[in-house]
Amino acid sequence: MSSGPIIVSSENSVQRLQRVDLQATGFYDEKWLQQLIFDNADLLPLYGIDADYAGAVPVCMELVTKSGRVDCIYITSSGRLVIAETKLYRNPQSRREVIGQILDYAKDLVNWSYDELDSKVRGANGGKSLYEAIEASGQELPEARSSTRFSVTSRKAVSYC
Repeated sequence: MSSGPIIVSSENSVQRLQRVDLQATGFYDEKWLQQLIFDNADLLPLYGIDADYAGAVPVCMELVTKSGRVDCIYITSSGRLVIAETKLYRNPQSRREVIGQILDYAKDLVNWSYDELDSKVRGANGGKSLYEAIEASGQELPEARSSTRFSVTSRKAVSYC
């Protein structure tokens, strides 16, 4: 009998999961991982960081900053920005590099006004604004309606993350 994780459906059918060798396929790269976590933000253990981060809405990928491109940006219901940088485990420098990258990105973002952030989001989203990205998620973020409150909250969040 093999061991490992299984999925049990609501109809009680069982499916055994099988390990995939990421290096052997060439399909599973950092871009694949970036898209996966952007499309499925609930895969990130955000609630474990702070309850406010649960339910964060994906805003854009590849947000351009002075320090480089942020892989994924999310926003919480209180207007806090969440930065996600993807690295595959097989990348030996991933731990040190990702911390430095995130700090550099946060340093850049904390100095942006709401209008600057919105402009950069539009650039990354083919013209779709920050508010439109939130609206498209189907979640309501009431504080997002006030750009002044949104900007102040975002600044505080970036400086603390």
